[in-house]
Amino acid sequence: MSLTKRYLLTFEKTKAQCKLTYYNGQFKRLEYLRGGMALNFWRNLTKVIPFNESKIKEVEEAFSNRVKFEHIEDSSPKSQFSLFQEVFLRFYDKQSNGLESKWTGIEGKSLKQIITYLNKISATEVEALAVWKQVFSYWDRLDDFYKNQIQLRQINSNLNTILIQIKDGNSIRKNQSTAHNNANDLRSKI
Repeated sequence: MSLTKRYLLTFEKTKAQCKLTYYNGQFKRLEYLRGGMALNFWRNLTKVIPFNESKIKEVEEAFSNRVKFEHIEDSSPKSQFSLFQEVFLRFYDKQSNGLESKWTGIEGKSLKQIITYLNKISATEVEALAVWKQVFSYWDRLDDFYKNQIQLRQINSNLNTILIQIKDGNSIRKNQSTAHNNANDLRSKI
């Protein structure tokens, strides 16, 4: 499932066309493609471009026979990097309450290293992507320290520990808890 969706907006009277881009359901970009650009076109443009993707049908019905929205399918298959990036960005968006991730070369390099490692320990690329998705679906089971490490460079450097905690059902925390209880028992006997 892609976070980015594109629509072709056609004004029936002038045959003007624009490409609209929505990211995570919100309007992000307008690209003028072709057709007449009369003053009315510019005046009405903001009225027919909904901020939320979910409102497209309502706008189309309100301006029946005057504007038409057509979803543009992405024809090229996505790279493994793009698929992994989408999973991470969805996770990051949820963890950071909508704050957009700052994407730099360090994050790109970290993600490439994560992909290489997960491909190495998985039978197929599809399985590697499934493991990546599982990491984030079990994120709440990690120790608090690792739960707060949501930058890709941090996840990359702690990936082995994260995978072990998820695989073992967080046995590290159980061991720490047992050690803490043993220390408390010893203190109470003294």
